[in-house]
Amino acid sequence: AQNYTVDSTSANLIKKLSSMDQMMVCSISIGLVLNFRACLHEALGDVVRSRVPFVYDALQSAYQESPIADFRSLDFSSLDTLAYDVGVSVGIVDQPLKNALAMGGLDLEDHTLWNLLPIFYTAGYHSKIWQDAEYNVNFMGHQNNAHTIVSTFLC
Repeated sequence: AQNYTVDSTSANLIKKLSSMDQMMVCSISIGLVLNFRACLHEALGDVVRSRVPFVYDALQSAYQESPIADFRSLDFSSLDTLAYDVGVSVGIVDQPLKNALAMGGLDLEDHTLWNLLPIFYTAGYHSKIWQDAEYNVNFMGHQNNAHTIVSTFLC
């Protein structure tokens, strides 16, 4: 992990990475799913706000008045989940996503793994996905959906 700051060593390490293209393809797929999920969540919030505004407003107020939660905090996880289930934006305290990652076998407390993730995505700029990426102004994104990698990285 210390070698990524040395240019020559970094270039050699990037060349040794295998399956970088496959990782970028998987990241694009995950990004598409996360973008679709965000659209569905926004639509859910609009429907709940229009059909049962008192439920939405009560949960939004309760969520806003609760102490700022941490992604790892379990103190208000029930409130976080309930607020998310009615379409309230909960930011990084996405309990369903946290549970899905844990069920997938990821150790959410492994800081070494999470600290290397930005470096891995930076190395991904050398993959064929980014070499072939063409930005389409009308679509406001890349033809190969490379723009969705940001959603994967930010989750």
